[in-house]
Amino acid sequence: MGGVKRMMEEDMERGFSRVEDTFVCLRCVEDDGLKAFIKDNSVRGTCSYCDGSRRVADMNDVIEHVFNSLSLEWGEATYEGLAYETREGGWQGRVCGTWELLYCHGPECSEEVFDTIAGSIHDVAWCERDPYSLPIDRTLVYGWQSFSHFIIHTARFVFYKAVNTSYAADQHDEMNPVDILETLGSVAKKLDLIDAVPTGQSVFRVRIVDPEVHLSRASELGPPPAAHANMPNRMSPVGIPMFYGAFDQDTAIRETYDPAEGALKKAVTGEFSPIRDLRVVDLSRSFYVPSLFDPALQTLRPYFSFMCDFVEDFTKPIERSDRAHADYVPTQVVTEYFRHVYRTDDDHQIDGIIYPSSKTGNKAIVIFADASGCIDAGDTSSDRTLLRLDRAFDVDLADFAADKDNDEIF
Repeated sequence: MGGVKRMMEEDMERGFSRVEDTFVCLRCVEDDGLKAFIKDNSVRGTCSYCDGSRRVADMNDVIEHVFNSLSLEWGEATYEGLAYETREGGWQGRVCGTWELLYCHGPECSEEVFDTIAGSIHDVAWCERDPYSLPIDRTLVYGWQSFSHFIIHTARFVFYKAVNTSYAADQHDEMNPVDILETLGSVAKKLDLIDAVPTGQSVFRVRIVDPEVHLSRASELGPPPAAHANMPNRMSPVGIPMFYGAFDQDTAIRETYDPAEGALKKAVTGEFSPIRDLRVVDLSRSFYVPSLFDPALQTLRPYFSFMCDFVEDFTKPIERSDRAHADYVPTQVVTEYFRHVYRTDDDHQIDGIIYPSSKTGNKAIVIFADASGCIDAGDTSSDRTLLRLDRAFDVDLADFAADKDNDEIF
């Protein structure tokens, strides 16, 4: 076999053709993921596109990375099993050529770099991977929605044993809604959502009271005794107290204070701090979907996409009403799963969940501590103690009511 023929066969098998003596630098691409790949695979040289003398990557490596990255989510229609019917107009589904695929889903880069990549990858009919199945992120989103509906309207206290007649076990891209809890635990590990609140970190908790009321102790500013936990919250049902707080005073107040109550109240703020590092699930991160060409994160894109939808639903505002008891149930069950069932890789329990405040967007936190888990400064701690009250102070709420009035004016 001649060398040229062998090279052509290798190109066909690879799915792209090689280019000779071509190099590209970071300045000639805009996609952050592809930038990371070039940075990790660069050497000193001259860029073939801008003639700059700097660190560059071999264009063959870049083309191969782009091709392999696209192949994670796109495949040749023939091999993906997409039907082709001549009488019905050809492919029975959405397909596109290489140039269109790269134009819509390829990395942002200079026109010259784009032309090199598009001209090297063979022009075939591309379609989404597994075109007759839901993408992973949609399967997870629908699983969460089904779980929420099932646990609110069908089975609540024995949901994990109840038969869900709406679940079709024979559908390969449908998940049993009750499996969403273990899936959330798995996603938390995949995306490295387990974090720590360090010892000494200030955490603010607020109580709204009449001006003449004086509060100064952990027993007064911490979670109420179980007998007085009479209102459902986003993550805790009636009768199960938890510590709700924030990492800044403004968020702590806005999460607690309703200006409709009027300005003739004050906010007594307790500044607490953990007596040990707390293990938490951090849902406050910005769950952007990373670039398809990010060599470190590209395989996690479906899980980031799912978390964008999940966190938005998890933290959505819920009006205080009789329905709040029911609408809070899904998030309460997720909280109990992370509190009592989930274990970190080193087999420790979770102490709390950080989440974005629906009032300010800043970080709020629920810590799995009841009244016995909070002590005053100078008190002796026990195995159950998580937080110490460092100081207490009053805040005039007139300014917060004024801010609310200004918002309504504008």
